[in-house]
Amino acid sequence: MKHSFIYIIILIISLCQCQPAKKEGIIDTWVLKAQQTDFDINANTLVPVVSSRTLTFTVDGAVTSNGNMCALTSDIDKASSGTYDAKTSTINISPCGPGLGATRYELNGDELNVYFVCNGTCFQQYSRQSAK
Repeated sequence: MKHSFIYIIILIISLCQCQPAKKEGIIDTWVLKAQQTDFDINANTLVPVVSSRTLTFTVDGAVTSNGNMCALTSDIDKASSGTYDAKTSTINISPCGPGLGATRYELNGDELNVYFVCNGTCFQQYSRQSAK
């Protein structure tokens, strides 16, 4: 009986030491870490940025930001929101108007690229907040 109790305790302790599940998918909060613009001196170069700008994707298809998603900027001066479609990896920010703002995204593990309308390749790169 004493040995059974010890085995049960060992089993409970080993189950409690499991690693938390790694987050996958778009649903999370993401923090801006770099951007590439075609109107920058460093065009076609991913430039690190220091910003507290975030994007949050929710289960119900909503995306929110503490910055203006109609403009390719790292500022957090104007909050914005919209919807996303996980099947097509597209973003719709309704107040931006047609052909403006964030339009699609690409997810690579804990990295998220959000693409904007421009003459070249314009995107912002975010990292998963929980991965920090």
